[in-house]
Amino acid sequence: KTRIPIISITSDKTLEDADTGSVIHSSPSGGNIDITLPNDLETGFVVTVTNLLPGKTTTLPATLKARGNVLSEPYSAATIYFDGTDWYGYGDLV
Repeated sequence: KTRIPIISITSDKTLEDADTGSVIHSSPSGGNIDITLPNDLETGFVVTVTNLLPGKTTTLPATLKARGNVLSEPYSAATIYFDGTDWYGYGDLV
């Protein structure tokens, strides 16, 4: 069986190649969390991000091609992926 890695974060994070295919549990310990999407990752990189705490947000860069770039509700989630040029996202982004 293949299992999906779960990465728990409590502060800002820059995605890296090793994160591809994983689920990121975002539980801000202080303020809100910002996730950086670098443009040097491999084409086809994909990750799902879940915001776990009420009253906290997980924010992706405004350059993300999606309906929005913020996960603002508890248990809101979005899948984001890189096509080699741009980042795209779908899910609960506002």
